Amino acid sequence: MLAIVKKEMRTYLTSFPGYIFLAGFVFLMGLFFYMINVAGSQASFAATLASPNTLVIFLVLIPVLTMQLFSEETKQRTDQLIYTSSLTIPQIVIGKYLGAFALFFTGTIITLIFPIIISFYAHISFAETFGAYV
Repeated sequence: MLAIVKKEMRTYLTSFPGYIFLAGFVFLMGLFFYMINVAGSQASFAATLASPNTLVIFLVLIPVLTMQLFSEETKQRTDQLIYTSSLTIPQIVIGKYLGAFALFFTGTIITLIFPIIISFYAHISFAETFGAYV
């Protein structure tokens, strides 16, 4: 299963869609960070994470990230190789999920810069921000 996670991460980081996802995710989160916190004069990144705009980002970008997981295997004709391995189907699905989650988590880690930027100029509740991330 770890081999599938590594393969998915390698696929995301050596191909265009992985970088498009990361760039789009960070750009849109930065845009909403600017609109809510800088232009809106509000020092709460938790408000950015809880806004409906952020939920739309998740509803659009996460399917973009996960739609290619099994279709690429069929396209490259490596699906039979995976299915005949010693892994069960649930292990394959969990491995692919963890690979996609690792890329999503990487984008989320990059957005940790926004609360740090706010903390230089105003006092923010890090507990509230952590709860919003969770």
